[in-house]
Amino acid sequence: MLKNEERVLIFALVVASTTYDTVANLAGSTYEVKEPHALREFHDYGDVYFSQFSMPTGTNYAVWTFILLSNPLQSKCQPSNISATVYLQHEGYPIFTPFNESFPQSFDTDSSYFTKVSLDTSGIQGRRVDLFIRSPAAGRWFVAAYADPQFLNKKIRPQGFSAVSCKHFLRVSTTYSTDTSYPQEPVPLSIPRNIIVDDSTKILSYFIERNVYQYNISVVNCKVLSPPDAKCQFSLISKEDMLPSMVNEHHIDCEWDNNTECQLSVSSPAVNHWHYAAITIPDANTSVSLEITILIKAEGCGSGIQTFTWCSVDQYYTDSLATDMLAVNFVQEVPLFTTTEVIIRDDKPYIASFTIESLVHGGGTLKYLLEAADSLPKNGATIYNCISRDRMVIEMEDIKNCSQTANTTMKYTENADMAYHIPYPQSGVWYISVIAECYNPSTNTLIDCTDTMKVYTNITLRRCVNSQCGEYGSCYLYAQGVLYWSVCRCKAGYRGYGCTDDTEAISKSLQKLEMLLLILSNLLFGVAGAVAIYRKWFSEALLYFFVLFASSFYHACDNGTIYAVCVGDYSMLQYFDFYGSILAVWVTAMAVSEIPPKLRSFLHMAGVLGILIGTQITLTGLWNFVIPLIIAIAILATSWARLCRRTKACYPKFKIWLTQLLPGILSALIGLALYSFVETNSNYFYVHSIWHLLMATAIIFLLPRTEKLTFSQIKSWFSKLNIKRRRNTIADERAATPTQTVMIVAGTSDETVTNSDEIIPISDDNNEDIRDSQAIII
Repeated sequence: MLKNEERVLIFALVVASTTYDTVANLAGSTYEVKEPHALREFHDYGDVYFSQFSMPTGTNYAVWTFILLSNPLQSKCQPSNISATVYLQHEGYPIFTPFNESFPQSFDTDSSYFTKVSLDTSGIQGRRVDLFIRSPAAGRWFVAAYADPQFLNKKIRPQGFSAVSCKHFLRVSTTYSTDTSYPQEPVPLSIPRNIIVDDSTKILSYFIERNVYQYNISVVNCKVLSPPDAKCQFSLISKEDMLPSMVNEHHIDCEWDNNTECQLSVSSPAVNHWHYAAITIPDANTSVSLEITILIKAEGCGSGIQTFTWCSVDQYYTDSLATDMLAVNFVQEVPLFTTTEVIIRDDKPYIASFTIESLVHGGGTLKYLLEAADSLPKNGATIYNCISRDRMVIEMEDIKNCSQTANTTMKYTENADMAYHIPYPQSGVWYISVIAECYNPSTNTLIDCTDTMKVYTNITLRRCVNSQCGEYGSCYLYAQGVLYWSVCRCKAGYRGYGCTDDTEAISKSLQKLEMLLLILSNLLFGVAGAVAIYRKWFSEALLYFFVLFASSFYHACDNGTIYAVCVGDYSMLQYFDFYGSILAVWVTAMAVSEIPPKLRSFLHMAGVLGILIGTQITLTGLWNFVIPLIIAIAILATSWARLCRRTKACYPKFKIWLTQLLPGILSALIGLALYSFVETNSNYFYVHSIWHLLMATAIIFLLPRTEKLTFSQIKSWFSKLNIKRRRNTIADERAATPTQTVMIVAGTSDETVTNSDEIIPISDDNNEDIRDSQAIII
């Protein structure tokens, strides 16, 4: 559910962009708009905004409108020019490479399925793009959008340090229209249908079901209704998923008489789709009226379809995936299709089919694996494989020269296998066609395959690349409404769908150096803690050691290398680091101030609570540093001024300024300057490590030097602790022996003690020894 302020923002964005919308006002059109969505710079697919639109069958045209907007309600933001890229694809998530990243081996990298649109905010022209598509395919259309990356040398600034860049939103809408000027008539297959055609084009619609390899549109009869002397001339055009036009590839001109055959054949049609055929009379004969008898026959494998010979020969030559198994999705990572053993021959192809649904399976990676069995043929053999979507491929030459989604070739040898991956597969019925070809190894000539060749096939749908992203990435699952997709988040400069592109990669030795710099630079906070103990600042020492461990653990998790180790939740470690660092600044300033101990204790607790509230509101905000620092400086200046007035002398003395305050303040200012102005994504490891060193150095200089803690004092503390323990032991023994009496006798050390088990000194409440007294147990 959206919050009220978010609804107000979206409403304002929609109102601001309505002046652009003109296409939506077309008569008879349907208008659909998505709520504006903020765009993020592209690092990986986790930064991509996905959306979907549904297009009905028989749509004549569609216009997608993309508008790039700035946030009109975001105050005090710095306007900036950005560019954005939008992809539009039918029945699947677009797969693209903004940095020209390479894909892992055996991956389908065909990027011809989508349409690309570019936008920018530099002018009115670039803020809006209208994309017109005539006769779009029915089904789901997916939109993917992101802001073009500008992060390589981007400065890292604390939140609130400067005016933030205005957010940019993408508003996507579509206007589509179903052409009602051409009446559409559903035509059943294998049943003749009489069609009356006059001066208008007649559109026929028919459904091609699964496992159809070819269909034919035949003219059984043509009769001239008027005028009687006219000829029966017309054009026949067919198209899948969309209304046909004269430029479609399936087109034939007919001039019918009883001795003329007019037939339009379509091989490997899109299955499980509606197809359309248009019957058009030439313009010169617009006054002619014809009655045409049409017969549409489909050939393939299935009930009610004229079958090929190979469909009924041996069950293992055709396999179809059960629909209940398709209920799984890539999140569950259950195999879609598994067969124990398949026999491959050279005269009949092995064909298997399975169904992909875009909302259920489209966000994963489809993997097809074909493995050779143990038995080897005496002669040489090659296995050809073709993977196609919505189309059956059954001929040897078509399988060998597969022009569909993917084709692979494997020499049939022991332990040989072929694997193919399809990222974000499009929805539809997928077919796998496999056939063998044998040859004589000595003459390299083709021969008939006489040996049995067995293979194992396996089809799985998994996240990322086999549920992982290799050594240099981690696999994540993202969700946006009903859309789910897996993403590889890469480390150490690696990029690409599977984190395999090493064009900008960082070497392992450099990764170790960068990680160690971030972690080991925190050791100086340990030195600051030891100095604090030496100077008797024990509460401060505890906090400095906390900062040491919190920052070390955080940067061990946050360094972005393959050696990163997280001992806890990332957000928790980040919070500990920021909170401890800000609190360390506060308590150090309180230590430098000349204030009474009880007041210092109160201010410590006030800082703990105040910084706790601030970091909960915004963890990385600049004001979390600024507000405590301003208050601390005010307290510090007030305490020094009060001391100067009481002592009638300047405080601190020049020597303290020279040896402690100036070096500490200079170290802190240099560190803050580097942190606020110099730190970028590219130099982060080095500049941030220097920041650690400078801040710890500032603490060491600034922490006041009190009376040193000597070894004799530590020894005295332990002696007093032992005396107290012995006194408690005697008290316990005395309580256990009620008949004994303890008598305190005043006197000198040379007095006689009768029946004395032990003589100990007894102390009063002020821990001062009672002189000239002895405890006698009688």
